[in-house]
Amino acid sequence: MELPFPSPLKHDLLERNPAALVVVPTLSLLLGQAIVSASLFSVLFLSTFSFISFLLLGWLGKKRWALLLFLSSAAFLIGYVMHTRILHPNFPKNHVSRLTNTGDSLYIEGVLYREPERRPDRSRWFLRAERVWRPNGSQETVGNILVTVRDVVREWHYGDRVRFRLKMRPPPHAGNPGEFDYGVYLARRQIYLFGFLQSDAAVELLRRETYSVWGFIEHLRRTISRFLERHLPHQQAALMKALVVGDRGGISQEMRERFTAAGVAHLLSISGLHVGMLGLVVFYLVRYLGSFSTSLLLRWNWLKVATFVSFLAVLFYTALAGGRVPTVRAAIMVGFYALAVLLDREEDLQHISQQFQ
Repeated sequence: MELPFPSPLKHDLLERNPAALVVVPTLSLLLGQAIVSASLFSVLFLSTFSFISFLLLGWLGKKRWALLLFLSSAAFLIGYVMHTRILHPNFPKNHVSRLTNTGDSLYIEGVLYREPERRPDRSRWFLRAERVWRPNGSQETVGNILVTVRDVVREWHYGDRVRFRLKMRPPPHAGNPGEFDYGVYLARRQIYLFGFLQSDAAVELLRRETYSVWGFIEHLRRTISRFLERHLPHQQAALMKALVVGDRGGISQEMRERFTAAGVAHLLSISGLHVGMLGLVVFYLVRYLGSFSTSLLLRWNWLKVATFVSFLAVLFYTALAGGRVPTVRAAIMVGFYALAVLLDREEDLQHISQQFQ
């Protein structure tokens, strides 16, 4: 009996394993990051070999293998270049790290480029330095600084332009293999200095940002947090803020330990569960509302419209939740699924063909 689909054995290895177009470039990206400590000659040799192989495969008509090699080589170079910038940064002359020695105090002016992270015993500010003030005048500078403030008596927002005196030093690096490297963790966020303030009493507020897209999102995030604080007890409000807007600063250590002991500590981080539920609710809501209009159903593919609107809602919620790594990862997965629906790629035809074998 003639099968409705050709046997997969007649196809190329990559046609039978399309996931290799994702897996191999991902491994190449990790390899590029791991080989940063190798010599530049090794990197140039691998890049030249990959380029020649790419041309050869293209000339032989192996388009899929050429595409795989091209994606893997590009991922390798991206991983190498990005990790080199993290571990061996080339600071400009006016970078704030070049203007001070460890332990020196500088009068710095800058902008809070992220909403301050509030913790039960401290607050963390992410400052983008723009100017250093000296007795003989000021000097423009660049660079990001992580500032820990022990006692916070005033309210600080994203976009605030501030000025204060600060002692800075580079973050520590791991001393043992496999140990968490706090310096690399901050370097991935382009932060190479951190400082400490006992209190925000001496911090001068120069200007408050009020008109920007991200400023509006942060304002909405603060409004939701204040609403929860006013209408719920302290512990319940802290938990709801973590689940709704990703603000885990108010969660006590005791509650964290309880969630850890119960094996559900991951629920405190907005990730696939929260993002998926939101996307699903918006999807069904849009489909339900569209079903009331016959003209809309006849004119548009309402399945795709609902998918697209739900993805927009997921993007907005990702920003509202602070754009942390688990939330962004979940949004990317939802985005790939939405893209498959929009491109009419809902079924894996190759998987269906193998079921007929």
